[in-house]
Order: sequence, then structure tokens, then C-alpha cells
Amino acid sequence: MTDLRLGALLWNQYTTWDDLLAAGRRADRLGFDTLWTWDQRHCVVLLGVAGFEA
Repeated sequence: MTDLRLGALLWNQYTTWDDLLAAGRRADRLGFDTLWTWDQRHCVVLLGVAGFEA
């Protein structure tokens, strides 16, 4: 049996880079094994907010 590993998913939508960095550092301090986020700074359509792709 393997050990349970947990990751943190940080939504980078509607936040600042400083806050996203602080959240990542907090997740690291809390002992999460992996850190996940989207590969785009602004997201796709969500709750009626339009997103634009290049």
C-alpha cells in the first residue's frame, strides 16, 4: 500500500500574483505534496464572465 499524497489546487482567477504566490507558499508550509493551477492567468467562461482566447 502506498502513502496518501495530497495536492493543492490554486485558482489564479480574480487574484493578484502576490496573493497567488502567498497561497502557494502557504500550501507548501502546510505540507501539500503537489501544487496545481491553470496555465492561463485569466480563465474561460465562468458564471457569465466572458473569457477570450488568443
